[in-house]
Amino acid sequence: MAVYKQMPSRPIPQHSRIRPQRKMTGGALTLQSLLLFFLVLCSCSTISASAKQDQVYIVYLGEHDGAKATDAVLEDHHSLLLSVKGSEEAARASLLYSYKHTLNGFAAILSEEEARELSGRSEVVSTFRSEARWAPHTTRSWEFLGFEEGRRGPGDSDWLPSLDKSGSDVIVGVLDSGIWPESRSFSDEGLGPVPARWKGVCQGGDSFSPSSCNRKIIGARYYLKEYEAYYHGLNTTYAYRSPRDHDGHGTHTASTVAGRVVRGASALGGFAAGAASGGAPLARVAAYKVCWPIPGPNPNMENTCFEADMLAAMDDAVGDGVDVMSVSIGSVGAPLRFADDGIAVGALHAARRGVVVVCSGGNSGPKPATVSNLAPWLLTVAASSIDRAFDSPVKLGNGVAIMGQTVTPYQLPGNKPYPLIYAADAVVPGTPANVTNQCLPNSLSTEKVRGKIVVCLRGSGVRVEKGLEVKCAGGAAILLGNPPASGSEVPVDAHVLPGTAVSADDAITILKYINSSSTPTAILDRSRTVVDVRPSPVMAQFSSRGPNVLEPNILKDDHLNHCSGRIAATVSNAEGGPIKNGDGSVAGPMDYGAGHIRPRHALDPGLVYDASYQDYLLFACASAGAQLDPALPCPASPPPPYQLNYPSVAVHGLNGTVTVHRTVTNVGGAGEARYTVAVIEPAGVSVKVSPKNLKFARAGEKKTFKIKIQAKGASSGNFSAGSYAWSDGVHVVRSAVVVLAA
Repeated sequence: MAVYKQMPSRPIPQHSRIRPQRKMTGGALTLQSLLLFFLVLCSCSTISASAKQDQVYIVYLGEHDGAKATDAVLEDHHSLLLSVKGSEEAARASLLYSYKHTLNGFAAILSEEEARELSGRSEVVSTFRSEARWAPHTTRSWEFLGFEEGRRGPGDSDWLPSLDKSGSDVIVGVLDSGIWPESRSFSDEGLGPVPARWKGVCQGGDSFSPSSCNRKIIGARYYLKEYEAYYHGLNTTYAYRSPRDHDGHGTHTASTVAGRVVRGASALGGFAAGAASGGAPLARVAAYKVCWPIPGPNPNMENTCFEADMLAAMDDAVGDGVDVMSVSIGSVGAPLRFADDGIAVGALHAARRGVVVVCSGGNSGPKPATVSNLAPWLLTVAASSIDRAFDSPVKLGNGVAIMGQTVTPYQLPGNKPYPLIYAADAVVPGTPANVTNQCLPNSLSTEKVRGKIVVCLRGSGVRVEKGLEVKCAGGAAILLGNPPASGSEVPVDAHVLPGTAVSADDAITILKYINSSSTPTAILDRSRTVVDVRPSPVMAQFSSRGPNVLEPNILKDDHLNHCSGRIAATVSNAEGGPIKNGDGSVAGPMDYGAGHIRPRHALDPGLVYDASYQDYLLFACASAGAQLDPALPCPASPPPPYQLNYPSVAVHGLNGTVTVHRTVTNVGGAGEARYTVAVIEPAGVSVKVSPKNLKFARAGEKKTFKIKIQAKGASSGNFSAGSYAWSDGVHVVRSAVVVLAA
């Protein structure tokens, strides 16, 4: 489960690319993932990349044919480099990674001219700059999932028993910032031997030795060759040259995916007390450290993950024997075409070998068309709330009561009124006019805020640093107000002084009161943990939204939360009503994709939609004219992208009638089954499914059906959503239908 780390506003470096034209969850209320980057030091040389000339490029050659040993593959890569480098020594010194377990390719330090020359070779699919545009995204979550499905109520110790008692042979590879092995979440008590198929290693280094692994953390590696080439080394005063986690993000994601049950857990101050557990407590964990601090004043406030390092980790993970990869990492900026997207390339070849890759969709919402990790062969996951809140009552001096949210362990003494002041009225001279209300570092006047509750607004800067500024200036507490775009979705933070956060409407109410009173005051009462909050789940406002700007005929996100290996979804909340957004509006497929995960249902889905490696290659041909494997050339007329055997149906630019084909496989335990279809048509669109009934004689049998989609008065330029669902009386297999009329 990925927690999306709050990031400051410092931009991530952007770089040009060589193309033939080629992308947790923040706050304690969000539900995230399930099961689920070079000073290069060689023994004889040191290489560094200059900003304007030699850079790190990934040379992607497609798929291995399986006939060559890894040493032979490595020699092929050296030969290609020799053709542009001119000497054997230079060729070998420039090579950073040779990808040889799954995909065929390598990462090397090249000049722009050398990269361009390699990109013109017939055996090269693409040559692209490895980017620094990637960054990490991220006790009751799994219990909430069980309760939502009506399986177990709160407090029942046997919630989702199948997830708690199975999966000891499942190996989850977690690409992130490393792992802290001493955590109780990674105890190997009661676990049997490591699965025999495991071929990985436990790589030692700073404060991490091979003995740091056990029968739970069965492998650990770290990758930083490109990071060191770009930043000219690693500052070990704030990062470990080892798999050890330097900031907690990787430890959190790993424990949420597969952490053991830890009873008596709670946040600071006793919030959220209970038993903490990952989604698959008995699954084994392999940690691949690919994310590292960006050097600066606060290096561990922001991480970066380079594509060459990530791709090496993905290649090794498949070779090591993982079943699932959890990659809570996404990119910023314009999406990359599939052949030039390191995560997409790695996931494609992992999928061919049966490894599920689960990625975060990003936290750039609620703006549309912001979702990242867009390839259909990986699972892309959004973020939502659960049914828990951390209520923190605020009472204004005029008697108005407001409910804030916080997990701050500090309280104002005396339960008495304190003077209230707006940050914009308490700044030091010279503070820029557009950030006077932001409580940025060194912006507040000590004389004006000492002993007072300071109202700050979200926007620029880090939320907890705003509280630190209030404390440094002598303030008594902080009230953190939402901007209008965040609506009622209140962030939950542990501040360094008493304080709470409030919605946009409540922030306006507080500011109106301050402006209307000569002596405004407020009382901050003690906060408490509240469960069974309704409605839930609610779509997180920060969660990135569709449509898929790279290929609008594929719907992303796939699911509302991480669902590695267990896939079933609903579009209803726990009360049976429609899932809503954080601003109160009704959510749709562009917000939640296929819907909210239901792990129990996913164990027995009834029907599944299969797609092969060849299907994905044809899709890439049709989507962007991208030939991802030289051994399988693109046909002259590949099937349209919407013909990929994908569970959802998305048709972009519908004009007239389109007929879509889908094939389902019966995986029901009973073998024999008869399914009937029910359709909810998008507004202004006719959807006809034929045949209307599918009869299966045995498990594993496949049936094909057609979906005829016709525009009948749909508004041009607007998305219209509906669905179709197959049911046999036990299983309901629902698929979204999204249409944009021309």
